Amino acid sequence: SLNDENKKLVELTRVRACNTLAYCAIRSSINFSPHISTVAPMFIRLLGCSSFQIRKASILGLPKLLLSLKVGDKSNDTKRDMTFVIVQSLIVTLMLGDDRDLSVTILRLLVRCFQISSSFFSNELVKVIADGINDAVKEIIKFEMEKAQEVGVLEDVFESLTTDELIEEVIHLIATMIDTSRDQFLVHVDDLMSNVVGFLADDNPDRIIAFAISIFNVILPLFPDKLTPYFDRYRSISYLALTKDYPCSLLHATRAVGICAMFGGHKFKDSANACILILYNVLDKELGQLVLLYNNENVKTLWDTAVAALGKICEFHRDCITPEVVQKWLRCLPLKHNYNEARYAHGLLSKLIQRSDEHLYGSNKENLPNVVSVVKRILSGPDRLGSEETINQMIYFIDQHGEIGIGMRIRTVGASGTKSP
Repeated sequence: SLNDENKKLVELTRVRACNTLAYCAIRSSINFSPHISTVAPMFIRLLGCSSFQIRKASILGLPKLLLSLKVGDKSNDTKRDMTFVIVQSLIVTLMLGDDRDLSVTILRLLVRCFQISSSFFSNELVKVIADGINDAVKEIIKFEMEKAQEVGVLEDVFESLTTDELIEEVIHLIATMIDTSRDQFLVHVDDLMSNVVGFLADDNPDRIIAFAISIFNVILPLFPDKLTPYFDRYRSISYLALTKDYPCSLLHATRAVGICAMFGGHKFKDSANACILILYNVLDKELGQLVLLYNNENVKTLWDTAVAALGKICEFHRDCITPEVVQKWLRCLPLKHNYNEARYAHGLLSKLIQRSDEHLYGSNKENLPNVVSVVKRILSGPDRLGSEETINQMIYFIDQHGEIGIGMRIRTVGASGTKSP
């Protein structure tokens, strides 16, 4: 048998060989492509090596082979078969692995595999990945439950644990899978949701609730027809998390309220007023936090998410609200930190402007100066957060009403007999 020094030399040689081959697969993709059928099995065999460094080098190298495979002159059937072998090997390694850092790396690489070669993913491979995601979710929740028991299931202690990258990467993989292989993934959505819904329980720790809600938040906007059977549990646990101010769940639960408002239809109406009040509570708390911790990205993102959720209630449940809700929402604009939430909220503002919405403007258009002020601030921002159509509509609005703020203030001063400050 080899002594320790020779073992290290063999390990170093194999790691360098893997790194060199992976580098060639990227730098000389077309020329390297004919050799993938030889190199890929070698990398896959090394996944079972006892050396962590060799396993890691082969794991990192496999997605790079896909880049070369994609541009090579092999038939699509061959590319599809080789893609299956490479991606399946990563899934198997993920399921067998007990190193959490390596699992995070594999999840990130699976996202990269989707981005490179999703056009060669067969239905069978998508099922393998979906099953892998389900297993990963079960393992994460099992681990979190055990960890909660180890700390005595004290909620305040448990909540202080750091955010787990593994959870974030699972969510990212699900989102990427839906984005790139939506039709193929559709048949597996019910299995994933039925696997997760059981963890939307009142007595679960904050981190598990946050994880479960975040999975629903990724799936439901793209598959809204799946919401109905899960609505009550999804909405009620989100409301509970906001009421109890669960730190890990707060952002995810706030986003969930907006999703429920958007796609919940008549089922949401009974809880609309309660959700409005809880969003007010979130906004009031976050306003204080914005003053104290303005540079905290989590605080700013939560603010934007809560404002957008309130906007969705205004848009989809107008018959349940008073004009004051729309005016409260207007006072929270513009949004500046989360691109997607800002894009939605500013788009809604533009829609309300287009139809001269009475709740927005006021019965005597007394809120029009505030609307003009918000639009000006959106247009003067460095990023102009909104779609091209929204921004163009706002520019036209300012062209028509740009001086109205000054004019109305002058008229107000004249009517009151006081001097402008």
